[in-house]
Amino acid sequence: MTEFRSHRLPWQRTRSPSTPLSRFMAHLERIPLLAHHPTCRHYNHHLIRVGSVALCLGCTMMACGILAGAIAFYLSPSLRSLHPTLLILLGVLLYSPAIGQIWWQTKPYKLLARFSLGLSVASLLYSGLIALPWSGLGLLLRLGFIIEFIAVWRITLKVRSRFSKSPCTNCPDGRFPICNYTLNRLPAAIENYFTGLDGRDPQADEFVTGLQYVARNNPILPQWRRDDNNGNSSPPNTP
Repeated sequence: MTEFRSHRLPWQRTRSPSTPLSRFMAHLERIPLLAHHPTCRHYNHHLIRVGSVALCLGCTMMACGILAGAIAFYLSPSLRSLHPTLLILLGVLLYSPAIGQIWWQTKPYKLLARFSLGLSVASLLYSGLIALPWSGLGLLLRLGFIIEFIAVWRITLKVRSRFSKSPCTNCPDGRFPICNYTLNRLPAAIENYFTGLDGRDPQADEFVTGLQYVARNNPILPQWRRDDNNGNSSPPNTP
C-alpha cells in the first residue's frame, strides 16, 4: 500500500487530513481493507482473489503458514520435543525464501515464500518463547530472542523497501493520482470536492480542476454523461 501512496504529490503529504483536498486524495487512494494494495492488474502478483474479494497475498499466506505451524506443534509431540536450537535452525531455513522474494516476484514463488515465512514464525516463536526453560537464564534468552526477532524483522522490511520494485514505478497505465486504478472513482471524487467549496485554497481548486479536465477527456473512463439536461457534467456514482 505504501508504494501506491508514495506516488501522491509531495506537497499533498503535509496537508491536514481535514482539508477538502486531503479528503479528495484519500478518496482516490482508497484501498480495500484486506487487499493492502491497489486492486488493478499490475498488482495481481500481490493479491489473492476469492470471488469479488481481494486479499493481500503476503499477509494471507503468512497467516496460513502460522496457523499450519501452530497446528503442527499442537498435534506433534515429536516436533515439540526437538531441542530449541534445532527449532531455531528450522525457523531460519524456512525464513530464507522470504529473502529471495525481494528479487523474485512471481506469484507462485511468493505463495510458497510467504507460507514458508509463516511456518518460520511459528517455529521461531515456539522455540524462543515456549521451548526454553522457565529459569533466570531462560528469561534472559527469551528477552534476547524478542530483541533479535524484532531487529531481523525490521531489517528485512528495510531491505525489501530498498530493493523491491513497485508496480507503480514506470506503470504504463498512468501514475497517481491519474491512473487506471483511480479513474473509475475520479468523477465522484471531483463532484464531492466541488460540493460546498469555499474557495479558501485556490491552488488545490486549480489542481482538482485540472484533474476534472483530464477525466472529462479521457477515453478509458466509464461513461460520464458530460451534458445533462441542465448543461452540467454528471459523473456516475462510483466507489
